[in-house]
Amino acid sequence: MLLFEVEVGLRGGTPFATEPPWARRMLKRTLAAGPPVAWVTGDSLYGHSADLRGWLEGQGPSYVPAMAGNEYV
Repeated sequence: MLLFEVEVGLRGGTPFATEPPWARRMLKRTLAAGPPVAWVTGDSLYGHSADLRGWLEGQGPSYVPAMAGNEYV
C-alpha cells in the first residue's frame, strides 16, 4: 500500500469535516458579510444533510438542494 503526503495549506489544528459542515461554515461567513443572497442551491450531497437543510431553513435565503429519489424529508 502506498501512502502519499500532500501539502494542502491548512493551518495546524484544523479539524476534519465532511463537505456539508464546511459548506455551512462558508455560507455562515458569506451571509454575515452582508451580500444580497436570494437563493442557495446544492447537489444531492448537500441535500442529503438534514443538519444543513435545517440550518438553512432559519437563515433567510430560499434554498433548493437536489435530493436523491430515496431521500425522506
